[in-house]
Parts: sequence; structure tokens; C-alpha cells
Amino acid sequence: MKLLNLLESVTGGSEQGADIRLTLDRRLQQVAMEKLQSLGKRGAVLVLDARSGAVLAMASVPSYDPNLLEENWDSLEADPAAPLLNRATQGLYTPGSVFKLVTAAAALDSGAFEPDSRFSDETGSIEIYGNTITNLNRLPHGEHDLSEAFAQSVNTTFAQVGDELGQEKLVEYMQRFGFYERPPLELPPGEVAASGRYENGALASPGAQLDPVQVAWTAIGQEQLQVTPLMMAMVAQAVANDGEMMRPYVVDSVVDPDGIIVKQADPAPWKHPISADTAAELRRMMVKVVEEGTGEQARTSKVRIAAKTGTAEVEGRRPNAWFAGFAPADDPRIAIAVVVEDAGYGADVAAPLARDVILAALGL
Repeated sequence: MKLLNLLESVTGGSEQGADIRLTLDRRLQQVAMEKLQSLGKRGAVLVLDARSGAVLAMASVPSYDPNLLEENWDSLEADPAAPLLNRATQGLYTPGSVFKLVTAAAALDSGAFEPDSRFSDETGSIEIYGNTITNLNRLPHGEHDLSEAFAQSVNTTFAQVGDELGQEKLVEYMQRFGFYERPPLELPPGEVAASGRYENGALASPGAQLDPVQVAWTAIGQEQLQVTPLMMAMVAQAVANDGEMMRPYVVDSVVDPDGIIVKQADPAPWKHPISADTAAELRRMMVKVVEEGTGEQARTSKVRIAAKTGTAEVEGRRPNAWFAGFAPADDPRIAIAVVVEDAGYGADVAAPLARDVILAALGL
């Protein structure tokens, strides 16, 4: 390096840097940004290649012009809308019912339940150790199985599932999926948040003791759970990829000034949270969500989509709208997570947005 600097000082030349080629699809990134911005809400979209883990789109709204970052730094930093926050990887949100993907995975993979395990919900509410958990609008669902409870997002059923699984098993599967860890995405420290339970603004220990009521609320995606869109896209990707979660990456290659590739991304597994059989069962349940459940607004004749919607309650505001899924359902190519803040039902807001981004990603 010293010799190179000496030569530059003599010749008047300058060192040429390498080019970094990203995995982002510019067209898809633009579509995701435009769809989010059209809602007039804050939120994020994260799209992964379902086979490799490559990040294809990473949209966060509100945003800013990077060309004017230095001159606008003070105003951007002071903006209460937090445009400098990358909501796709740093934004921490209560997941609501999209977390039922993890609860259902634990229920099926552990052998505690089957898709046809039976439940009864006559009142739309249930008492768990003196605490009342209700369905959306207290809607009763009568006799049904786990697959139907997943499609219709029945809180009373998933509270019972969480109660029977218990804290140890539920947290075990959270950790299998990468909760309580920083996902290994090659961004600077602090720009990728770990998902899990947060207490007083800090990530809690996975071993922190919960009472049975807290376990039940966690199983339906509430309590003190906080997740990033990246994490939920990775959960969907693992289900799409036969239970194998790929290491997410955004740098495709590094090319030197002579056009020689000096570093090429090498897709690799990160975790294997569930068996291929469990993933297949979950895929069928996720298809049912879109074809006859809460995700019907994501349905399209162009491709079969597998998903889970979520409506996450947030104190003092309207719910955050969620969607996590993949497509095509029978031969997954992309996985996606969408969150729209203060927006209402995931079925009404996040599902149609996700559908449009999925169609753009698949060129349909």
C-alpha cells in the first residue's frame, strides 16, 4: 500500500476503487417503494430470493435522497418520521398473527399437533389463567381444525396451542428460526436488529421466565415480541425452501478496476429450523390463507401465493398491517414480508400491496 501511494504521488494518479454489485433488483425496488409511498404510511417491504437468500428489494418509507444526505443530515436526523431508519432491517414491530407461522411450525414439527387437530370456539374468547384472549371482533369459529385456525387466524386456538407447547418449546423454535440473534446480513453494526422479546427497550434473554399468560399472548404474536420485516421474510423463506433458512445477503460480487471479480457471493444455509415434511404442511396451510382465509386480497389468477397476514395491536395507535409469504406456492422463487404502520388490518392493507410486489418480482 505504501508503494502504491508513493507511485501515485509521483505520477499524479489516484487509486481506483472496486465496484460493489448488489443483489437488489432496481425495477422491483422501485415498485416496492412506489407501492408503499402510495399508501401515505410508514412501513417496509423486504423481498428475498427463496432459494438463495439474496435480497431482491429492501424498501423503507419514509426515505430520503442519498445524494443530498450530507447537506440535509441535521433535518433528517431531527425528523420525527425517522427517514434514516431502515425499517426493513432495523424497524422493530409487534408481529401479530404473522408470528403464528412460528407457533404453527413449533406445533407441527414437535409432533404436539397435526393440521387436522380439533378445536372448539363457541364464544370468540377464551380464559387463559384468568386473562381473556379474544378473536378479531370476538368472532366465534365453532368446531374447526388447526389448518382452519391458521387460515382464519383464530387467536383462541393459537393461545391454547401456545399454552400446551409451553415456554421452553416455543422459545426453542423461535431460536431455531434465528430469533434472539442478529441475522448475518452484511450491513454495518446497528443497521440490522435482532428479533425477539424486548423488555424496557432491550432484547431479553431467551431464558427470561414467562408466566403462562405471557406464553399464550406470545403464541399469537403480541406480548412483548418485536420483529423486523427481514426476520419475517426469512421465516417465510425457510418454509418455502423445505425448512432450510438461507443466509441473507445483499452483496452479489466485488469487481476490481480491471473487471475481475475478486469476491463472489456463495449462498449458504444459516439454519434448518424445521423438517421438510413440516415445511410442506405449513405451505399447504399458507395456501389456504390466501385461497379461503384472511389473505384473500392477495389472491390472483396469475400465480398461487402462500402467506400469513397479521394485524398487530399497538397501544395508542391503529394496528400495524402485516403480510409474510412466498410465491409461486408450488415452486417458490421469492419470499416477502410487508409491514405498514398505523394502517389497520393486514388483510386489507398489506395483502394487496404484497400481491402487487410479488407479481412484479415474478414478471407477471
